[in-house]
This record gives sequence, C-alpha cells and structure tokens, in this order.
Amino acid sequence: MIESDILVSPTIEPVSLSDAKSWLKIDGSDDDLLIAGLISSARLTIEAITGLLLIAQTWRFRIKLDPSERKIKLPHRPIISLSAAQLRDRANNSRSISLDGLAIDRASAGILKISDERIFSVANFSLLELDAVMGFGPTATSIPSPILTAIKVLISFWHERRGDDPVGSVEPLPPQLATLLQSYREMKL
Repeated sequence: MIESDILVSPTIEPVSLSDAKSWLKIDGSDDDLLIAGLISSARLTIEAITGLLLIAQTWRFRIKLDPSERKIKLPHRPIISLSAAQLRDRANNSRSISLDGLAIDRASAGILKISDERIFSVANFSLLELDAVMGFGPTATSIPSPILTAIKVLISFWHERRGDDPVGSVEPLPPQLATLLQSYREMKL
C-alpha cells in the first residue's frame, strides 16, 4: 500500500501563456485567464493519462513496508531525487533514516530500491515515509517534445470547444492525443 500527497506544487507550467497563445494564434489578452486555466488542466490531464509528473514537484509517499519487497513501484514517475526518509510506527512516532539505503532505479523511472536491510529490522516501524522530487525537471526544456505538443493540442481542442457543441457530439479528447502519448503511457500487465 502506498499513499501520496503533494508537498510542493510545480512553480511553472510546461507551456507558457505566450507559447499557448502563439499555438492558438491569439494576439489579444481577453482570453488570458481562460488559456492559463486550460494550460493547467491540460498538464493535469496528461499527467493522469501517462502517470508522469511533468514539472518538478515534491511528493510525500507513505509506503507500508514488506521485507519481501526490495523494489517498490511508486504511483508517479519519473523520480528526480530523494530528499528525506523516515520510518513511522503505529503510534505515528518517527525515526529519520539515511537516504543511503535507498536508490532510484533510473532505468525504470518510477522504482525505488531498498538496499539497506536495517530499514526492515527496526522494531515496530512498518511505514516508510519518503519525500521525493518528481518530474522531468524544473523547466519545460526537460520535457519530451511530444508531451509538450500533446499539451498544446489539448489546449487547442478545449479552446475551440467551449460549450458550443451539443452534449455527446464531441469526443472528450482529441484523437491525436493517444498517438502523441503512446510511448509515454505505462504498460500494465
């Protein structure tokens, strides 16, 4: 079992307002608030579809420890860095632990490896609380271009369809979105 909460939200969006307006071919500022909202909504939608966090953000994961599990798949990916770790018991007492016994599996982008056996041997502590910086990086230049294009396509799709169509007459997402995001979706077996 893994629970997670965001501690520090992204400070920027992957597509700037000026880039979105350029993509939409809009010069004026009348729709700036609407477009800014579409940018955030598009990022959150892409993150939900792919399981990827795009811009650097800090999350806290609470992981129920199982000594037979040395690799833990986090619910979000990719992992940039680990920033803090502690063990918690049932009474919510905590004990800080070194990050040296934890490693990021860079090949899988969302796997945490526990290499320090002592993490499992601390009496009565069965929950690992881990703070991690997640995402591709702190700027949009870190994000693969097909994902940035997918965000712009989604912004455009929503901007063009602002309630003018009869209910049920429009697809909920643009068809090209699946193609742009295909290689970034996590395979479920």
